[in-house]
Amino acid sequence: MLLTKFTILLALTAIQSTSQELNHVDQLGKAKSSINTLLSKADQTLARNADSSFILANEAVTQSKLLDDTLLLIKSYRAQGKAKSYLNQYNEAIQLLDIAVKLCTNTHNSSLSWELNNDIGEVYSSKGDYVNALKSYVEGLRIAERDKEKENIAKSNSSIAIILKNQKDYREAIDYLEKSLAIWRELNNSQNITRTIINIAGNLALLGDYNKSLENLLQAEKYASEFKDTSLLSDITISIANIYSYKSDFKDSEKYYLKGVSLKQSLNDKRGLAIIYNNMCVFYLNNSNYTKGERYAKLALENAKLSKLQNIQMASFKSLSYIYSKQKKFEDAYINQSNYIRLKDSLFTIQKSEQLAEIKTKYEAEKKEQQIKILESENQLKEVVIKQNRFVRNTLITGIIIFVILFMLIFRAYREKKRVNTLLEDKNRLIEQQKLDLSSKNIELNNVNSTKDRLFSIIAHDLRSPMSSMEGLSGIIRQLLSSGKTEKLDAVALHIDKIVNRLNSLLDNLLNWSLSQINGLHVNPEIVYIRNVVLYSADVQKSALEAKKITLNIDINDDLKVFADQNMLRTVIRNLISNAIKFTPSGGFINISAFPDNGFVRVSVKDSGIGIPFEKLNTIFEINSTKISAGTDGEKGTGLGLTLCRDFIALNNGDIGIMSENGKGTEVFFSLPSIQ
Repeated sequence: MLLTKFTILLALTAIQSTSQELNHVDQLGKAKSSINTLLSKADQTLARNADSSFILANEAVTQSKLLDDTLLLIKSYRAQGKAKSYLNQYNEAIQLLDIAVKLCTNTHNSSLSWELNNDIGEVYSSKGDYVNALKSYVEGLRIAERDKEKENIAKSNSSIAIILKNQKDYREAIDYLEKSLAIWRELNNSQNITRTIINIAGNLALLGDYNKSLENLLQAEKYASEFKDTSLLSDITISIANIYSYKSDFKDSEKYYLKGVSLKQSLNDKRGLAIIYNNMCVFYLNNSNYTKGERYAKLALENAKLSKLQNIQMASFKSLSYIYSKQKKFEDAYINQSNYIRLKDSLFTIQKSEQLAEIKTKYEAEKKEQQIKILESENQLKEVVIKQNRFVRNTLITGIIIFVILFMLIFRAYREKKRVNTLLEDKNRLIEQQKLDLSSKNIELNNVNSTKDRLFSIIAHDLRSPMSSMEGLSGIIRQLLSSGKTEKLDAVALHIDKIVNRLNSLLDNLLNWSLSQINGLHVNPEIVYIRNVVLYSADVQKSALEAKKITLNIDINDDLKVFADQNMLRTVIRNLISNAIKFTPSGGFINISAFPDNGFVRVSVKDSGIGIPFEKLNTIFEINSTKISAGTDGEKGTGLGLTLCRDFIALNNGDIGIMSENGKGTEVFFSLPSIQ
């Protein structure tokens, strides 16, 4: 009674503990989901409000620590670093990203480690510290090359090239870009191929090699046209126009500027139009064409106002002031100069306001950080309570485990006794099954021996008969030659030809059947056109068809294909046509047709012959001397043909059947896998 109560108590405790464990797993899943949501929101708000993004990332760091999830903690520190970089707080950004890198070292997550080194390189680059930026990008390249991540290798090479360009080492930058280009071409990434070629062209232009720069840009234009990236194509077009301008090729420069305008208009890209119109204004001013310069300055100003590009507005006002002063329209020149100064002062005021707003945002962020620290303390207290609960739970679980072990030992002794009894029963059943298997093997062996005996009987009779005929015909030939009656030799030769053909067919069937029985015949499936095989086999039997004046009709589409061994299929068709000729009277017909049937091709060989008695149909595909019958003209057979057909069709994943009625002809049909 006491043991029963103790068992019930432990069971209830186990249920409670299991319930607590399930609740803990559910809470763990919700906590991870909450952190991922915070990181997603931090990424979404990064460009719009970096301060809010940092606060969200900071909360993600706190929750990841409580959860003790290293991967989520790394991602949270990375989100903090990105937010600090957007706030131009580069040193703090680098510190946070360095923490993420150290944590990542223990996880052996190479892909994430590469991304973090790339992030650090971007921060150093934004800071203007190109030496450390280069170190970070080179480390990223080392990781990518070690892991043979081709896409990351190409990206690292491109990043290194950007740093080298900023350091005015244009030649080495081109070397790294060419490495990147080779990989993008290997990966067949058209967009990145194009962008890399554009970057190479930019470095060549900075080296003053305008011809090679232009050559690369024209190549990039071709790629962008192929994958129809109108936005990228418009930017390439403007770059080509600028290069032609540097080369003083004003005609082609103007042509490409106008093409660029057309592309930007098709995209309704007001910002892009403002930039290209401003470039065209400068282009025409350099050529002292003030009329066109004025026109494009006004267009640049109009689009800059729509896209709120203050720098282009300022440039347009300044260009118009210059043009009007050259045209001696001093009042217009003064108005545009005043607009330029007003806009410049306004931009300075906006920058000051943004700085004040940034200070306010920082204060609010620090305040929220203090609140987060208070929450962290509360969470730590909760963690202590959770640990205490876990200790109690683990103690109870240990007690349950001890009880279960004792119960299992008793139960095991009972089961061992039962197992021995069951084993004895299994042994007896196994002995009975082995007896049945041995009996089945004996029956199978008797069948094999019977088949062998029937085969040797057929061979002995059918090989001896043609050879005896050949011996008799040899004597007739000698007698005709000695008596000078050579005109009768043609008939004898025709008879010999029939005997040789029959003997050849017999030997061919015997060889193929023997190989199939000893697994010496290999199936080589290929795409086979049914009509071609039928025509080939019919041509082989042409003389036999003509001798009995039998009409052969073939109804098969030229494009009907199967997947089978062509030589085996020829043997099957040849045997079926040969049988049809043998048992069809003179003047009869043979119809061969084929049609698709649910993934297979069904082939039919139907004759107007004497048919097969019903009692022979069940064993027609077996080697059996009782099924052998003479043809309508006394032709003899071996009984191997249909057996060989059955085996060859089976080897090619098909099936074969026969329909016949005594005196009304026979139809043999088979199916093979089709090819669409």
